[in-house]
Amino acid sequence: QIFIDTWGLVFPGEPTLAADYAQTAASVSHDGEGLLGARFFGAAIAEAFRAKTIDQVMKRALAEIPEDSDYSRVVKAVMVFHEDEQEDFRACVDMVRREWGYERYPGNCPIIPNAGICALAMLYGNGDLGRTIEIAVMCGWDTDCNAGNVGTVLGVLNGPEGLPGRYREPIGDRIILSSACGSLN
Repeated sequence: QIFIDTWGLVFPGEPTLAADYAQTAASVSHDGEGLLGARFFGAAIAEAFRAKTIDQVMKRALAEIPEDSDYSRVVKAVMVFHEDEQEDFRACVDMVRREWGYERYPGNCPIIPNAGICALAMLYGNGDLGRTIEIAVMCGWDTDCNAGNVGTVLGVLNGPEGLPGRYREPIGDRIILSSACGSLN
């Protein structure tokens, strides 16, 4: 899911189109539930351009993946947990670790536990970009990818005015693009 943020950005307000392109791009290196992660985040980012809340974003993104998938189930489990316990994100992390932990899935970096972390970071961050990223990182596991995905969703949802100065001022609103050839930066 980390490789597909661009598709949500390229298709603002078009979650199905973003999900379709994200899945195609992800299929180069991934399969199964990994493709669902691509669909979910492609759709979430595209939807964030028009939604008003993270709940709207997540519900629309869920519509782009099968209800009976593990990906959908972990996101919904986090949403239900959040309804009952809205203050203590650590309690939700404990639930994700207990019910959806790494030991349940093959591979070095399974997508399902990290999908749970992304979902809880977005919910418990309460719409605050910095807090959402902090929660994603504090939960552990795939910290860079999880923080990147949730940061993109919240960055789009909040717009430039929602980006704290501490993130923008050090770079002076400059864009630096890297190429495959480092000398061409």
